[in-house]
Amino acid sequence: MTPTQARAFFAVAKAGTFSGAARQLNVSQPTLTVQVKELELTYGVDLFVRDSTGARLTEVGAALFPLAEKSHLAEEDCKNFLQKIRSFERGQLIIGSAGPIEAMRVAALLRQHHGSITISVVFANTRELIESLRSGSIDVALVSGATYTSDIEHFAYIRNRLVAVAPDQPQWSNRAMISSKELHTHPLIIREQGSIARDFLERTIPETIGDFSPSMIVGSREGVIVAVEQGLGIGVICEAGFLKSSNAQFLKIIDFDVPLTMDVACLKGRQENKLIKKVMDIAKKDANKEHQS
Repeated sequence: MTPTQARAFFAVAKAGTFSGAARQLNVSQPTLTVQVKELELTYGVDLFVRDSTGARLTEVGAALFPLAEKSHLAEEDCKNFLQKIRSFERGQLIIGSAGPIEAMRVAALLRQHHGSITISVVFANTRELIESLRSGSIDVALVSGATYTSDIEHFAYIRNRLVAVAPDQPQWSNRAMISSKELHTHPLIIREQGSIARDFLERTIPETIGDFSPSMIVGSREGVIVAVEQGLGIGVICEAGFLKSSNAQFLKIIDFDVPLTMDVACLKGRQENKLIKKVMDIAKKDANKEHQS
C-alpha cells in the first residue's frame, strides 16, 4: 500500500462517500476512485461496498481501517511537528562560546522571541569552536580572533579587550592598570592553546619583555578567575568574560589596549536553516545597537 493509497482509503472510510473524501483531500473524485481501485486490485480484495448511499467498509476494509488510522495519525504528528519547527514553536539550537556572558546574552535575546526553543550552550576555545561549526556539532559560535575561511559566515558582535585579573588583596585595591612588564613579574595564569588570550600573549609578550613562560594553564576563563581568587597568580582573559567576583578584580593592561572583537559565526552551508538564520539576524540587530551606543 502506497502512502497515497492509504490516504485515499482512510479518507473514504471516514467520509463514507467518494465525493466527500475527494473534497476533503482536494482531489477529483475519479482520481480518488482510481487510487482505491488500484489498491483493491493489487491485493485482490474488496475494501468497500459501493451503492447509491455511498461506500461502506467490507469485513476486510473494517479490519484494515485501524491500521490505516495509525498511519494517518503518525503522518499528522509528523506534519504538526514540522509546522511547529517552521513557526519556531519547537526546535533546538546549540550555541558554542568561549565564555558564558556572550552566549547567555544571545540566548536571552532568542528566548524573548521564541520561548519554547531548547537552547544548549557549550564552551570551548576559538579553534575548537570553529572546528565544531564545521563538524555540525554546534549551530552558532561566538568567537574572538578567529582566522576565517570562505566556508564561515561571520560578523562583528561585541567589542572586547584583554584585561588582567588580580586577587582582591590590599596591594591591588587602589590599582586600575598594570603594564605587560609588571604582569610578567607575577605568576601568570592563562588559557590553553587555541584561546584568543593565549594566542595574543604568545605573539605580543616576547616582543616587549622576552621569554614567555606562564605559571599555570587553565582550560576556561572561569577557571582562570578561580585560580586568581585562590592566590595562584595574575590571570589574563578577555574583558567580556570577566564575571563579577568579590575576590577578584580586573585591571587594564596599559600596553595591551588593543581592541578585540567577539564575532558571531555559522557555517555558510547552514545559514539558510530558519532557526540559525533567526539567531544571526537577532545578534546582528543587537550588534548594531551595541556599536551605535
